Amino acid sequence: MVNKYEVPERQRFTVAHEISHYLLHRDDIGAGVVDSVMYRSSLSSRKETEANQLAAAIIMPAAAVTREMNELGSPEDAAVVQELAELFRVSVPAMKIRLGVA
Repeated sequence: MVNKYEVPERQRFTVAHEISHYLLHRDDIGAGVVDSVMYRSSLSSRKETEANQLAAAIIMPAAAVTREMNELGSPEDAAVVQELAELFRVSVPAMKIRLGVA
């Protein structure tokens, strides 16, 4: 499920994250994962990290980010990071993490 109250950028990441769990950890999921405020998946933090990394790769492919960054300028420039975030429809903090400038 995607929280309809979250900003669209967060919703996109959530969908990519859950798809990543299916691709990477479907044998561990069993009958499914129920997720709510009161319950979180019993998957390890390592598996959560793996899902986060694949989700980032899905919505911010490294080659595409690099190509766009080369056209726009340095990732140290806040305006470049902002433009990249808008282009890939992610939050600025997410783009900073992807660029390694967080």
